[in-house]
Amino acid sequence: MKKMSLRTKGLILIVLISLFPLLLAGVGNYSVVKKAMLQSEIEKTGSRQDNRANDLAAWMAIRKAEVVVMSRTEVVRFGTDEERLHYFGRELVRGGFIYHALGFIDENGLALRTDGTRRDMSGESFFQQAAVGKVVITDPFTPTFSNTKQSLILVPVYGATNELKGIVYASIVFSTLRPFIEFADDNSVIRLFNDAGGLIYSSESDLLTPTNLFDKESPLLPIADDMLSSYQGVSNITIEDVPYAVFYTKVSETPWRFALQEPESKLQENIRPIFWRIFSMIAIAEAIIAVFFFLYFERIVKRLERILGVTEQAAAGIFEAEHLEVEPHDEIGQLGHSVNGMMEHLQEMFDRLEAIINQNQYAFIVLDDNYKVTYLNKTAEEMLGYKTEELAGVATPLMFMDLDEIRLEAEKLTISLGREVQPGLEVFKELRSESFSYEREWTFIHKDGTRIPTLHSSNGLRDRNGRFSGVVGMVLDISDRKHVEKARNRLLNIVESAKDLIASVSSDGKLVYMNRAGREMLGLVSTGNNVHSVKQHSEPEMYAELVKGASLARQYGYWESGAQLLKSNGEPIHVSMVVVAHNDEDTGEIFFSCIARDISEQKMVQEELIRATLEAEEANQAKSRFLALMSHEIRTPLNGITGLTQLMRKTGLSASQKDYMDKMHTSSETLLRLINDILDFSKIEAGKVDIERLPFQPDEMMNRITDQLSVFMGGKEQFEFIIETPEDLPQTIIGDAMRLEQVLLNVCMNAIKFTNRGRVRLQLELVHETDSTISLRFTISDTGIGMSQQQVEKLFKPFTQADGSTTRKFGGTGLGLVISKSLVELMGGKLEVSSEAFVGSQFYFTLPFTVAHKYAGQRWRAREDMLEQPIWIVEDDDEMRGHWGDMIETYGLTPIVFHSWKIARDRLRRIGAGALPKLIVLDMEMPDMYGAETWLEFHRDAELAGVKTIAMTTSYGRDEMMQLPAEQRPVTLLIKPIMRSAMLRAIEGVLEQKVTDAGSEEREAPAAPAQLNNVNIRILLAEDNKINQLVAIEILKEQGYEVGLAENGEEVLQKLVEEHWDLILMDIHMPVMDGSEAVRLIRAQAEYDDIPIIAVTANVLRNDHERYIKLGMNDVVTKPISSERLHTVISYWLKEGCKLIGTPAAVQEAQGESKRHRAPEEASESPLPAIAGMDIESALARVNGKLPILLHMMDQFVLDYDFFADQLRMMVKQSELTIVKRMAHTLKGAAGYLSAYELLDAACEVERIVKLPELEAEGLQAAIYQLEVALNQLLNGLRQAKNVFDTKS
Repeated sequence: MKKMSLRTKGLILIVLISLFPLLLAGVGNYSVVKKAMLQSEIEKTGSRQDNRANDLAAWMAIRKAEVVVMSRTEVVRFGTDEERLHYFGRELVRGGFIYHALGFIDENGLALRTDGTRRDMSGESFFQQAAVGKVVITDPFTPTFSNTKQSLILVPVYGATNELKGIVYASIVFSTLRPFIEFADDNSVIRLFNDAGGLIYSSESDLLTPTNLFDKESPLLPIADDMLSSYQGVSNITIEDVPYAVFYTKVSETPWRFALQEPESKLQENIRPIFWRIFSMIAIAEAIIAVFFFLYFERIVKRLERILGVTEQAAAGIFEAEHLEVEPHDEIGQLGHSVNGMMEHLQEMFDRLEAIINQNQYAFIVLDDNYKVTYLNKTAEEMLGYKTEELAGVATPLMFMDLDEIRLEAEKLTISLGREVQPGLEVFKELRSESFSYEREWTFIHKDGTRIPTLHSSNGLRDRNGRFSGVVGMVLDISDRKHVEKARNRLLNIVESAKDLIASVSSDGKLVYMNRAGREMLGLVSTGNNVHSVKQHSEPEMYAELVKGASLARQYGYWESGAQLLKSNGEPIHVSMVVVAHNDEDTGEIFFSCIARDISEQKMVQEELIRATLEAEEANQAKSRFLALMSHEIRTPLNGITGLTQLMRKTGLSASQKDYMDKMHTSSETLLRLINDILDFSKIEAGKVDIERLPFQPDEMMNRITDQLSVFMGGKEQFEFIIETPEDLPQTIIGDAMRLEQVLLNVCMNAIKFTNRGRVRLQLELVHETDSTISLRFTISDTGIGMSQQQVEKLFKPFTQADGSTTRKFGGTGLGLVISKSLVELMGGKLEVSSEAFVGSQFYFTLPFTVAHKYAGQRWRAREDMLEQPIWIVEDDDEMRGHWGDMIETYGLTPIVFHSWKIARDRLRRIGAGALPKLIVLDMEMPDMYGAETWLEFHRDAELAGVKTIAMTTSYGRDEMMQLPAEQRPVTLLIKPIMRSAMLRAIEGVLEQKVTDAGSEEREAPAAPAQLNNVNIRILLAEDNKINQLVAIEILKEQGYEVGLAENGEEVLQKLVEEHWDLILMDIHMPVMDGSEAVRLIRAQAEYDDIPIIAVTANVLRNDHERYIKLGMNDVVTKPISSERLHTVISYWLKEGCKLIGTPAAVQEAQGESKRHRAPEEASESPLPAIAGMDIESALARVNGKLPILLHMMDQFVLDYDFFADQLRMMVKQSELTIVKRMAHTLKGAAGYLSAYELLDAACEVERIVKLPELEAEGLQAAIYQLEVALNQLLNGLRQAKNVFDTKS
């Protein structure tokens, strides 16, 4: 048990000394206070009970007096029964019904009652008592004539001669007495009993058990006599081991007594706080005494504790203790001074020893003369895992040494000494006898079993007499050294077993080390004393490369390359080599390591792959050449067929001949589509399709689609095509309009083809929109033949349709949907399909677009003066009728629909003039529309009513309507399918009294003859094929052009010299000199710069078309030639060149001189301001005059080439000439598209210099400077022009 401190002993002593007197005083005070308070509680409780008894006695006395007064009234003494009852009733009311009942009992015991009938009470005990002249108060009871517990007051009534006339009684309900009785608390019991001891009431229970104080079961039996013999008093009694005080008192004027039973604990409740207060004061006094004692002795004890702590530290070997205080200079201060001196002296001694023993990497193990451990320093404890205390005096080194090594050493000593040496401590003794101090390696074993290789230096100790007294062993952990040796040996084994050449080479190329695989690879059988070098195993050129590689390795840390080495026999070997440079930190010497792998086999495989790749590329090029040649060769005769067909149809033909011509034209168009499908599929398969991002107007694209689809809608009964576009579709968006149009046409044509009856719906929906982007969902649904799930799964496979019967019935290559799916994916969407056999199909995809321009205000709204005007719609198809009704309603007009011609005509005949519509829109393909006769009848009725008509029909129906006289035609013909914009324009045109026809929606063809400024247009046609010559010449002459013919490029050049030409149509593939070479020579001569050259080719590949434009051609027309397309292109370029073409020579010369200094008013006609370094008119001409496209090209150029000059200089600085050449070539193309000729020339000059065999650095820098000047001039001009254009718009 821990010894008790001095402070604790003193504190306990003081507490005990002071505690006993305080306790004696406290107990005495408590006894006196307890007795006084208990007596006070008894008196207070008894007084409370007396007060209640007095209250009850006074109240009962009043009641008894009232009854006595009643008994002496004349009415009661001498009145009749009725008078008595009347009197008693008044008394009850007057007394506030304090009595339960009043009554009169005559001398015979017959009672007259206010609460009941007469009753004989002569047998009741209270009657007999009152009959002898006593005033009687009964105990509360439940009489036989009532169910209510009550007490009766009975008073005799005397006559005039004091004879007994009867008895007056008053009944008081017991509940009226309860407030006087029930005054006990929860733990107290109140009892009411009579003078005989009979129990009347108890608060313990309503069941009065026992019924008398003298019953054996009564808890108050021991004090019953005292309670009845005394007027009042208090007695103590124990009931069920609980002490109680019973207070009893007599209720005067009544035969009753009170008894209040109170627990003694309740009487002593107020005594407990006194008890705790007294003993709390005692505790506080003790605490104050203890605190004062603690404060007095604390400083003394603390000083002693500090001295004790310092001495304990010294005993434990810790001498860096706190310096002790020596003031005040008493005995304790002197003791502290002595201890301080002792600690300083010990500190100096043990610091020296600590430094010697513990501040090094050696473990010190001290043994006594019996080789038992006496001391381990910290390093030894960490090394062995044992503490000195565990081993001191009990263990020898054998406990932590490898016994196998001890056994081996014993065997060696046995052999060397010639006598047996036992393994154990005898080994150490023999070693000590050979050498008093020795050094050797031992393996120590840690406490956890870890083996530790060590270098052990054992030094013997002698005492003053020279006797052996022990050993000091210094042990060094050589685990790291052993690990390094092991790792080095293991690494050497790994290197030697590697399959790759691993070598170390000095900085002068001498081979320092090479592994076995390297020696075998180079054929070095044995190195011996021979010194090998890298130079011996490489060709001179290869050695120079290796020297450069070593230099790069020194610069960058490593060099990796392929190399060709030589074996010892001179045989070459291909290797993949990594050279790493190293720096010896000690000597600063540079040396290299090399890893090389024999890749001779891979080299051979690589050469085979290169050959295969070249063959594949040649095959691919051959395929491309074949496709181009096939396209050209097929399109050339097809051009003749199509052209001659078009010409033949314009001559006088019989009906059968015209039918043959139509079928021939349809067949040639079908063949052309098949060729286009195959070429498109080939380009997609080869990844040669590029998606453009150019501005286009969705409405224009949809109009082109409807124009083309209208041809395929003829010959179908009960067929409708619905086009739905969102009202808030932007005006201009950026994307690939041509590819999107191709996809929509393909899918819509399929829907029309596979739907004989019913409808096809093309729906555009805005699924997402921001300020700068939109996502459009395109849905094409039909009610055609539909497909099964198996057919849908094969839908997008090339050259496949739903089944073989589909191909036989409907035709086609099966490539259309494959091409469409690929194009949609290239544009950023996914073409999906849902279909059900015999129900219909739905194709849908969503594409993202950039918004270039939005419409301002409402587009699809009729003029204010036309709003709410009624428009009749005659349409049999329910969906189509609803479609037109909703659309016309969005215009602000009022649609009224009819589902048959007959109903509409009957309504028109009967309706009054005030209800007539302004316009009737009629579907010409309806069941009750029987041809021209039906139309003429309706038209006549409409004319009589003054109502205008619009007819909706197919292209075939249009031809029939156009055969009617002009006065019998509708005001406007709309060709199905019909766009929202076409319907609105037609309605507005009719309501404005503007008569239009089907041609009004089409672009105007050039007037015939095509003349500008009254000068005949001369066109030079370069074409070698005779049929194509005939077709082209006839098409051109039909428009009034004067045509010249050249059959090759040389003839073109010759005719240009001989005559003046306004435009050249140039075939590409011609004998002697082809069109490309001819154009290059033409564009090299400045006098021909203003002559438009249009390529006419059977090649449809876009890359080739772009190449033609770069050569200097202005446009491209593909074969077979479409007369409409050819006229459109010629008209456009003649219009662009009319300023020079229609001006006299003198004026032309003057205009040529002033070309760069145009008048301000002339420049103001251009949609853009003049831009330094750019020819605006030429750039606009390149994009067919479409300003939005040019603006987009200008913005894109600024984004792409803003930092071009800096990037170009960086590539030159890094000697990346291939990238410089590519950058200059790219800039040259971009500058050419913008007609930035100064920048184009500068880019060409940079490209030329880079291509030179010997680079001219100064010339390149000068050319780059000129390019940067021209580029900055153009960029600044483009930014200013954009600001001006934005301000104007």
